[in-house]
Amino acid sequence: MKEDIDQIISPVSIAAAQDYALNINRLIIHVDNAMITRKDITSLVSVGGVDMMKINHMNHAAFMSAVFLFNRFSLLETTLPWIYRAYHNHGFSYDYFPIELNSWIEAVRIILLPVNADPIIKVYEWMLDNHENIIKSSLTVVNQEYIIDYRWMDTYELFFKSLLKGDTYKCSEIAHDSCKTESDIKNFYLNVAQPSLYRIGDLWESGEISVAVEHLATSIVSRTISQLSFLYIPVIDRDRRVMVLCVSGECHQMGAMMVANCFEMDGWSVNFLADSVPFRDTMQHIAAFKPHLLALSVTMPYNITPMIELIKKIKTGGYYDEMKILAGGQAFKLFPDLPGIFGVDEYAADCISAVTAGRGLIGQ
Repeated sequence: MKEDIDQIISPVSIAAAQDYALNINRLIIHVDNAMITRKDITSLVSVGGVDMMKINHMNHAAFMSAVFLFNRFSLLETTLPWIYRAYHNHGFSYDYFPIELNSWIEAVRIILLPVNADPIIKVYEWMLDNHENIIKSSLTVVNQEYIIDYRWMDTYELFFKSLLKGDTYKCSEIAHDSCKTESDIKNFYLNVAQPSLYRIGDLWESGEISVAVEHLATSIVSRTISQLSFLYIPVIDRDRRVMVLCVSGECHQMGAMMVANCFEMDGWSVNFLADSVPFRDTMQHIAAFKPHLLALSVTMPYNITPMIELIKKIKTGGYYDEMKILAGGQAFKLFPDLPGIFGVDEYAADCISAVTAGRGLIGQ
């Protein structure tokens, strides 16, 4: 698909991207209404799938907004097959996708200015034209590689087996038995907790586990991480302050929690703000806490847009000169150059490298 996408899709202007972003809620409502009122909606999204469909529409709009803003159409090549695969494995018909895309085209044509609508519609038409190719790509599942230190492999396998069973106490026991030092805790995060979460996500994507099982597993990992954080009590340096933040709407916060804990073990004064903190409250907290470093976590590609908005507000709010910005998360795994385009000072792939990068950014 890469050759086609590079040759056929023309860049979207800043004006068109902004028009799409400013009208994003109207676009979502239009598509929701168009889909919900269809007589065949149950056959398209399965019984009880309407709520999941609405979530998909919100995520789609946020994701496409970022694609248009940066003209990074290669994101479509990597993300669309994943979306097709995940939603189809949870009961959505492949027929849903072209119908949905046509609804977006209709919404864009009605709501946006014609001069802005035309280039955006061309992108949607490319997706429609490549519907069958996307299905084929979605059927080719590339097994994710979990890079694990061989010394932690047995611990990882035991932990993951207990995690799938929902055995909170066994997971806690395994974690405590394997973590005797500060270094052990960091390695547990990197070689056990993180790959376990990735694997759970893959099982949900393939339809092998339900949302309930996924959430239970995430909850167990969260409790385990919290318990480990109290095994090593560092001396805190109040002159090294970091605020770790999941952008608004980001539900996946385990990675950010591990980053926060690693900074704390390194002696930083840490404020960890979890998901769904409004922009206004975030800015007020930055003004009060005055962090030397802001570490942003984005797991899902559709949350790139909220991160862009947050960075813009930080820069225009007068905090940027005094505070460095570090970004990480699964959303940037395939495109580690994106944070730099957004105005981020550095990208970190995991919790340990985040601390190393943070030290470098503040000159330590």
